[in-house]
Amino acid sequence: MRQLHWSDESVITVFVLPSQHELHHHFAKERLQIFPYQLNRIWNKLTYSGLGVAPTIVETEQELIQAVINTPGAIGYIYDKSLINIQSSKSDETLDMKDDQQGSSKGVVNVINIED
Repeated sequence: MRQLHWSDESVITVFVLPSQHELHHHFAKERLQIFPYQLNRIWNKLTYSGLGVAPTIVETEQELIQAVINTPGAIGYIYDKSLINIQSSKSDETLDMKDDQQGSSKGVVNVINIED
């Protein structure tokens, strides 16, 4: 949360789902080992102190993917099953995501396997 730039000096842009979203709860608890309200407090403290930048909140996993794909240096999280569904329904996005993973200037979709 305090890291503002990637190793190549590009700006990090974080996209997250709303605090009440089920996946956000899973991500905070299982990957970050904290409760969502604790994560919000940390973000608020860093943002208001000028030491960090608040994440951009998007409403759905699909919006998150689009935001990450279209934003250089972006990062976000989704269910792995969501990526599979989106890839099978939209072949253009699949190509974009593969390009991102190969190091284009667009954001990278990071898929996290979280047990339901």
